[in-house]
Amino acid sequence: MRRRHTRGPSVLAFLLAICLTTSIHAQTTGVSKPVPSLTEIAEALQKREAKFGSVRIRWQQGDRANIVGDLAPKPRVKTKRNEGSAILSGDKWRLETATWSLVNSPAGVRVPLWRAFNGSQFQILHFGDDGQPLQGAIRKSLPYDDIAAGIDSLPLVLAFRPISSRLIAGRDEDWQVNDVWQKLDGRDCVLLECERHAGERPITVQAWLDPTLELAPVAYATTVNGRLSTKITIQYGDEPGFPPTGWTTTSYPGQRNPPTIVGRVAECAVDAQIADSEFSFTFPPGMHVFERAGEYDREMVVTPDGKLAPVN
Repeated sequence: MRRRHTRGPSVLAFLLAICLTTSIHAQTTGVSKPVPSLTEIAEALQKREAKFGSVRIRWQQGDRANIVGDLAPKPRVKTKRNEGSAILSGDKWRLETATWSLVNSPAGVRVPLWRAFNGSQFQILHFGDDGQPLQGAIRKSLPYDDIAAGIDSLPLVLAFRPISSRLIAGRDEDWQVNDVWQKLDGRDCVLLECERHAGERPITVQAWLDPTLELAPVAYATTVNGRLSTKITIQYGDEPGFPPTGWTTTSYPGQRNPPTIVGRVAECAVDAQIADSEFSFTFPPGMHVFERAGEYDREMVVTPDGKLAPVN
């Protein structure tokens, strides 16, 4: 069965999404029912992932001022607008995003970025400011190491693969369930927390799950050395399984006014037919491709017959 959800612009939805980005304000509630256990939460998230076994999704995103309307930037106006599409099937995925470069054209040039994981190998294809393929890389990888590391793809992973990616309730981490319901933007939510370390830096990870959405994650935040680093909120539709309809992402690189990106889902097809061949792409002849071999990268070149040969 295939379900397709197509959404048009909604000013109310955009305003609501923007309001949700201001900050994560959570407080305890007076709810008396017991909070789900970590085991119950993991089971709910696994069921959610099963409902979205294969997905095609397309979205647009940009800063608050530029998300509404045509994606092409106005002349001489730098924006962070971009568009993206992704396919997921099991642990395989492919992610294609595009931004606009004003380097060679005042009207902007569409510059794609392709990333894919076919079950064992990760590929990435960079395009130059002229919109043409520039450079590639390949390496052996684990399923979600690369897609879960990108700030632009984190909302997708949280919405569709929260537990397989180990972003939430990872089995090798000490996740704690707050035993009191937390009020978040009018919702009674379950709060999960864990401590991680990046070198000597302590990282606190928090995830808010909404029981009315079958415990789908509605907010996710990371704090590094006691300072908020990343904040994500996700909005969902009412269709079966509660597919995502949009998100907001704010990163805090020490700026007084941190950038907030608003995402809007244009189309989401569940139970989509996806061929294995779609989870890889072919580098064009003559392109230099960096192949990870052990701890080092080898610079290779694509031959006319599509094979990789060492650069002399």
